[in-house]
Amino acid sequence: MASVLRQHGHRVRIVDHSVRPGEPLDCGKYELVGVTCDTARFFEAAEVCREAKSTGVPVVVGGAHASFCDGDFLDSGLADFVIRKEGEESLLDLVENLHAPRSYRDIQGLSFREGEEIVRNPDRPFVMDLDSFPYPSRDLIPLDEYRMTHRGRRMTSVVTSRGCPYDCEFCSASRLAGCRWRSRDPLAVVDEVQEVHERYGFDSVAFVDDNFTANHKRVIEICEGIQTRNLDVTSWLQARTDSIVKHPDMVEAMADSGVRTVFLGVESGDDIVLKNYGKHADVDTARQAVSILKKHNIRPWCSFIIGGLDETKEMILKTIDFAKKLRPGFVQFSILTPYPGCRLYEKLKHLLTPDWGRYDGAHSVMPIKHITAKELESLLFRAYRSFYLQPRQIIQMIRDRFEGGFSIKGIVHDVKWIWDIRSAMVASRSR
Repeated sequence: MASVLRQHGHRVRIVDHSVRPGEPLDCGKYELVGVTCDTARFFEAAEVCREAKSTGVPVVVGGAHASFCDGDFLDSGLADFVIRKEGEESLLDLVENLHAPRSYRDIQGLSFREGEEIVRNPDRPFVMDLDSFPYPSRDLIPLDEYRMTHRGRRMTSVVTSRGCPYDCEFCSASRLAGCRWRSRDPLAVVDEVQEVHERYGFDSVAFVDDNFTANHKRVIEICEGIQTRNLDVTSWLQARTDSIVKHPDMVEAMADSGVRTVFLGVESGDDIVLKNYGKHADVDTARQAVSILKKHNIRPWCSFIIGGLDETKEMILKTIDFAKKLRPGFVQFSILTPYPGCRLYEKLKHLLTPDWGRYDGAHSVMPIKHITAKELESLLFRAYRSFYLQPRQIIQMIRDRFEGGFSIKGIVHDVKWIWDIRSAMVASRSR
């Protein structure tokens, strides 16, 4: 969004409080303050909005939570505007409207108050040509202060596609970014990887698309492009288990180009639970996918969700045991959390806790049939403890630390990072 604004002659500043907590905002110096908000960080976003509003500057909010709960900001007066779903073009229209005012009703994807009424303009059509956007304005953020590493290498993120044709019950991706999968040109992706490597000094890339492997031929083109240019970069990406099993040629190309970690949404060790989630996947496919990745020296990072509406304690223990038997490099366990926008939220919203601060994947926010909230949260802790305190897992973490520069402080950091990343990844499901 910053890049699009700059492309049209506007000056932009980015403040990231996750990297620089408490950095002064000086909101009064600006014509507009924009705040992004996912559900788990609603209260932090609200505080920034209050600070900005106290200076009299207009405030616009975007992001996953605001897209589906615009009333949380407009009813309370925390914000003047909400931009729903994709924000690049709607934000540009809003900013330019500050200089050449017209009716706000003309801006697609915008919500705002008009008297006592919340006006929700029609959704803006999703951008089909993602290559029409410039690269992200990485020069506006303190890149050296982002400490994400991958197998001992400094890592940054790259987005190569948007949208999701699947509609898992617990995920709002298809509603936030559309059911139609939209992708960037493979050569444009390789160009950006080359830029972050040569201009910014990153030697590892996280492809954070919801469906990076949706088109296996495109994945192969990207991988071959990285190889052809002799880019010394490793990579991390997310994939569905069935795409790994169906396309071994793609996995081979991934390994040859430097892919070292693949995040898999395994979710459960019980096929009944998977069916209830609407995953369109099964346990055996997950087992095969992990095996194929290991064969190519790619480390699987498996995600699991516990606390389905009809799930029993025995089913959860089965999932924990399955995670240990798979022996992936890392696991992420989360409590099923109905984020605004997903089908499960619409089904249960009258039963959910209104405390957005608990929507972090570590707390129970809805009643389920067979387990109490306290028991479920205890099982989450048990899952992490039983997996990461296995001797082979501790040894693996030490090996990883030697690979990236050994220190006891580093190991302690890794343990905390594994716990924190679980919440961050679950929050990303509300994108």
